[in-house]
Amino acid sequence: MPRLMVAAWRAQTRMVLANVLAQNNDEAGAALKLIELVALKGCGGTADALHCHRKMVEAITGRGGDYVLAVKDNQSGLLRDAKAALVCGPKIPNRPRAWIAATVVRKVALHS
Repeated sequence: MPRLMVAAWRAQTRMVLANVLAQNNDEAGAALKLIELVALKGCGGTADALHCHRKMVEAITGRGGDYVLAVKDNQSGLLRDAKAALVCGPKIPNRPRAWIAATVVRKVALHS
């Protein structure tokens, strides 16, 4: 099996900022190491459902970042709470709905 690399990619510049080898194909662990290598303050990021867990949330927010993480059906409580938050979430002027969703989901993920 080929080695698995996890990369932080900046869409605006279309450049890889850093990458980490996933030892034993541990993508989640490699992603946590990657978070330590990039400046996140004031930045946002995205990740798939594999990364929707407390350690990732704490790593990103601990370095001043924001994020949008995918939530799947196998996280039924979190999915239910996120859907409810999006339906009746706060109305904040001059902020896109995605930013509001990320803020609400972050609170749900930290407190679930």
